[in-house]
Amino acid sequence: MNISSKYLNLHALSTLIEASNELDGVILLTPFGLVAGKLLIPVANPNISSVAEAIGTIKDNLISNYEDNGESVSLVGDGSIIVVKDATIKYGNNSTIKCNDLSLHCSDIIGFSPIKMQDFLNQA
Repeated sequence: MNISSKYLNLHALSTLIEASNELDGVILLTPFGLVAGKLLIPVANPNISSVAEAIGTIKDNLISNYEDNGESVSLVGDGSIIVVKDATIKYGNNSTIKCNDLSLHCSDIIGFSPIKMQDFLNQA
């Protein structure tokens, strides 16, 4: 089995946050800015409804369709995705966007830290 080490690191971070009485969110450093919110790992949280879950289902169906038509499918990259619920996106120019459900490819995450969401929101 091939698995992204970034994905495993983020999964471990999610587990650390869930076990904490004080931490309830994450801040992620990406090439475009900071993302803060509640970190969810789609495979570890099968009951969550997210774009990532829908994309995974559609992707599986597309692969099946290609294979049913005799095409050999070999995926490039691991495509691992995490979900940030109640996301606050802060760009380098200090503008901010909020969204309910942000899916990020693990490969786009440069750094991370567990946080108390209210402390982050008080700074924003």
